Amino acid sequence: MNRSLRLFPILALLLCACATEDPQALLEADRADCVALGFKPESESFALCLLMQDQNRRLSYIESRLGFIELDVNRIDTFRYRYRD
Repeated sequence: MNRSLRLFPILALLLCACATEDPQALLEADRADCVALGFKPESESFALCLLMQDQNRRLSYIESRLGFIELDVNRIDTFRYRYRD
């Protein structure tokens, strides 16, 4: 196996460990986004905007994870057909 291919998972894990964001910073960014969109703080629509911001972040994370899973499945299928008896 190519050396760079073996190092890739290690580097990816290290990068993910460094990429965690502070929940308070995320909340402040979401609040700023909702205010910029015209929602008034402490209103019901503002709370819904914050909820949507959080849900969108979670969906983005799930989509990225599914992309990695799809890459793994494609890699497994490639090896299965390449090394078939």
